[in-house]
Amino acid sequence: MINGYNNVGAIRIHQEKYKEAIKNYEKALSISTKIDDKMNQAVELSNIGICWTKLKDYPKAEELYDRSFALRDEIGDMDGKANSLINMGELFTGQNNFSKAEIYLNKGIEIANKNGLKTVKEAGYKGLSNLFEAKGDFRKSNGYLKEYLAVKDSILNENNARIIAETETKYETEKKEKEILEERALVAEKELEVKCKNTMLYGSLSFALLLGLLGYLFYSQQRLKNRQLQKEGELKTALAKIETQNKLQEQRLRISKDFHDNIGTQLTFIISSLDNLKYGFKDMGEQLSGKLSGISGFTSQTIYELRDTIWAINKENITFEDLQTRISNFIDQAKVASEKTSFSFEIASEVNKEHILTSVEGMNSYRVIQETVNNALKYSEATKIGVKISEQNETISISIKDNGRGFNKNDVETGNGLDNMKKRARELGANLSINSSSEEGTSVVMNLKKEKNRATVVLISEKDLLTFSVFNLEKPL
Repeated sequence: MINGYNNVGAIRIHQEKYKEAIKNYEKALSISTKIDDKMNQAVELSNIGICWTKLKDYPKAEELYDRSFALRDEIGDMDGKANSLINMGELFTGQNNFSKAEIYLNKGIEIANKNGLKTVKEAGYKGLSNLFEAKGDFRKSNGYLKEYLAVKDSILNENNARIIAETETKYETEKKEKEILEERALVAEKELEVKCKNTMLYGSLSFALLLGLLGYLFYSQQRLKNRQLQKEGELKTALAKIETQNKLQEQRLRISKDFHDNIGTQLTFIISSLDNLKYGFKDMGEQLSGKLSGISGFTSQTIYELRDTIWAINKENITFEDLQTRISNFIDQAKVASEKTSFSFEIASEVNKEHILTSVEGMNSYRVIQETVNNALKYSEATKIGVKISEQNETISISIKDNGRGFNKNDVETGNGLDNMKKRARELGANLSINSSSEEGTSVVMNLKKEKNRATVVLISEKDLLTFSVFNLEKPL
């Protein structure tokens, strides 16, 4: 909150709206006072002082600066105080208030001298030189300019000394490394002399060894070339894969754009035409009107599913965070359709939201969740539906639970919805299991083993809130 008010205050100063800036700084000061943050209190008092200076209320500004300086003294922030004093001196110099400017600049230099703040002292002497130049006292201005240059040279000399020391260290290191190399070369020369003597004594053996050495060198060179060619081949293959992926992504974008611009527009036109027919013919029969409304609703649902497909096509990879966002949007729409049903969505803290799924895997997971929630809304009369993603024992778990009236699997015919869920689960390498009862409601759980990168969907009956859990995977499916 303090930083926020300070930032808004800085914007108001830039806009020259100084009174509005003061209001924001005073809010920040109130908070920093409550939490006893003296460092921020000093900063905000100084900022308010700058505003009153701009408004030419110099006594009020000076009072605020003094309060700020007192706080800096209390917490020992000499660097901040010295910088503030130098800035104040330069501010009064710009206003031709040379007496006050000189007082603040000298105070800043005094603190800088006591605390060894050479860069602050450098700025102070430069400020005094500018002050006396503005007053027309060029002798003093020149004197302070010399002090400024002396401090600047001192800082430069310290930096140069540090650089020289580092260079000398590097030089000594290189010198020692050179000596080591020379010693190694000397040892190599002595070894060569020994080899030459052995060659004289064992001529035929030495000749054979020489041929073997030449063969080894040739073999090593050839092996090095082969390794280089192999690396070049791997690089070309990698570049080709990247190019293929880029082309594939371009194709995805083109297809999704065609879906959106062509099919989406046509479906929207169909909905508009059906609505025009329904409202254009007042004497239309109830049955025909119902048929038109049904077709319009089906077309609207097709548009929603088309948008989901475009979302999946546009993404080469889908994370659990992307999936969470899409499911949250779907749940928001479901809340509008069923006001009596409360929804919850949760991703457990142990789940890695950046875990990557392919677009197909992400879409299949989303459709399983969507179909389960839709079934709960249509048939279970549930008042609570929950989705949770969690992780346990190296397993990613996706769980969906409701407290509805449930059903008996033996008495219910398997429809397209459940068949589609099973099919999508199989495409994920998963098993789909359903468990439901009229007293306990219905629960769906999908488990994905990390080490196998496979998923198992299990539907468990519970009366508690429907929960959806997904466990984090180390590798992409």
